[in-house]
Amino acid sequence: VAALLVPLVALGLYLHWGASDKVELAREFAQAPHSMEEMTARLERAVQAQPDSAQGWYFLGRTYMTQERGADAARAFERAAELSGRQPEVLGQWAQALYFS
Repeated sequence: VAALLVPLVALGLYLHWGASDKVELAREFAQAPHSMEEMTARLERAVQAQPDSAQGWYFLGRTYMTQERGADAARAFERAAELSGRQPEVLGQWAQALYFS
């Protein structure tokens, strides 16, 4: 009984407190997107799953800029700037997005 119970409890604990969300994100980004819209959707899901990722917000902002979505890019870069300690590169991208929004 213990031989069956221990792995099940371990799996339950991992799914609750583990990194299963990161594994799922890695799996999603392992395949190349078929379109820019698909890539944007992936990045949006990534920042929803990991809202404290400055890199995620930065890349989402860059993606929005390539789609000429300046206002969306500005919001993404603003969040990236907050999370990254106001890195000059991020601040520059944010300013550019604000200009084009």
